[in-house]
Amino acid sequence: EEEEEEELAEDDYLSARLRRREIFRKARELLISYEKEQFQTVAELHRENKARKVWPSPSSDLEWIVMQIKEVSAESSEVLMDVLLSDGFLVPTVEQLESLDIDLSENANPSSPCIPRLFLRFWAPLLKSLGPAFAQVLLEKLFLELQLCGDTSDQRARYVSGWISEILCGSDRAGKPAEGVRRCQARNKAHRFVSRASLQWQKLLTLCLESPCPATPRLLQQILTGMDRPLPLDTQRKLLQLCSIYTQAGGSCPSPGPEDQPVYTLESLQTHARQQAQRLATRDCGPAEKTAPKAMDALQQYPSPEAVAERAALLKGSPWQICTDDVRWQDYPLGKVPHQSEDPGCLMLDHFSTMSVLDQVVDSDRAAHNANPSVSGSSRTASDGPLWTHSDLCKLKTGLQMF
Repeated sequence: EEEEEEELAEDDYLSARLRRREIFRKARELLISYEKEQFQTVAELHRENKARKVWPSPSSDLEWIVMQIKEVSAESSEVLMDVLLSDGFLVPTVEQLESLDIDLSENANPSSPCIPRLFLRFWAPLLKSLGPAFAQVLLEKLFLELQLCGDTSDQRARYVSGWISEILCGSDRAGKPAEGVRRCQARNKAHRFVSRASLQWQKLLTLCLESPCPATPRLLQQILTGMDRPLPLDTQRKLLQLCSIYTQAGGSCPSPGPEDQPVYTLESLQTHARQQAQRLATRDCGPAEKTAPKAMDALQQYPSPEAVAERAALLKGSPWQICTDDVRWQDYPLGKVPHQSEDPGCLMLDHFSTMSVLDQVVDSDRAAHNANPSVSGSSRTASDGPLWTHSDLCKLKTGLQMF
């Protein structure tokens, strides 16, 4: 029975993969047909020199293709999004942009994401037909793609962030738009492909903060502006400040007022401390003697000869001594020394002696104290020190583990 169940599970898995592959192939063919129809429309508009002024209504062939794509979306919206976000569709190739006569530098600013107007019109009939329910799923997928792009400003990252911005613009519900939203609202309403749907703003906010890139401050500002239940203004301001710091997008978000406390990161504090140390050294040595940063680190790392002599005097007569080797101890973890072997056998002692518990030296006061059972353990003072018993040593021995 178990073998039959495994065979059935494997058959179901293979059939699901085949079904997904078939849907992917069908979606890709339909999207290619959609692009061909739109490229023909653009070519006709270019001949009439109206490509950037008038966009005709969808033809009957285009409407039929859009209906077929909607059926594919109903079967598997995830597969449709995978095809849409592959190169050559929502993320155009260089050849496609040249065919559409779109300047490659039209949306070159990574901190201000947008989609070229002609390319937005190109995909508007399809995206408008998929409806607002598809918008939330597509936004989530776009944010995941933005995380994969990382902190880059290549063409894919620009178009992914640009589509996020356009969808957020179409779903904005704020009464007074921010600067980034005002630009989007100025566009013709006929070219919006998302209605004023109620998106899952909290989820989008989390995904946006998990996708740091140059466009994140602008996208975050659009989400905060469009939320149906806005966060407190102070919380919004702090989120924008932190986002601006970690994406190095100075000037894209409102700067804090003079009464606000500045926001620091660990890196900025370390840089500030280093610069302050350099300024102090330059002031003490005069303008003619400027210490390089590496020399400053060496001075802070190694003590002066007077300090070494003082420490050596304190350790005189003990088995310890001052190490004067040129070693960067911060590069070694605790419990490890330079040139130490990775073999744990090097920690074994060659010469050692054992001592029985009964052979330990115990003074008379402590012996009397231990012999009196009426004295509680809490009455011992800190000067008594640890008192080991045979049972304690047995527990320690049983707890040792060799590796």
